[in-house]
Amino acid sequence: MFIFIILSQILRAPTAKRAVDGTILFDGIDLNTATISGMYRCSGDNPHNPSTGYGQMLVIHGGLDTIAQFYCPYDHTAAFVRTGVPPEIGGEGEWNDW
Repeated sequence: MFIFIILSQILRAPTAKRAVDGTILFDGIDLNTATISGMYRCSGDNPHNPSTGYGQMLVIHGGLDTIAQFYCPYDHTAAFVRTGVPPEIGGEGEWNDW
């Protein structure tokens, strides 16, 4: 009976199109300023963009002064990653290279 109840709840659950709403970072917006955890679509003409093309970026900032960014350009098979303790989040260091 318990399995049937769980299964019926799963079958009625709405299908998610994405985990969370994303934000578009248009041309000219510096990726160093994307410090709120979330998913971003980058236009490609952004300062500190590791690629020449547009792509998707995941930002993880759990608090205090450490942060990570994962950038996946549409025209590459590899992703770029950087971390840091930059002043944009109150750190006393800087962004590491991609």
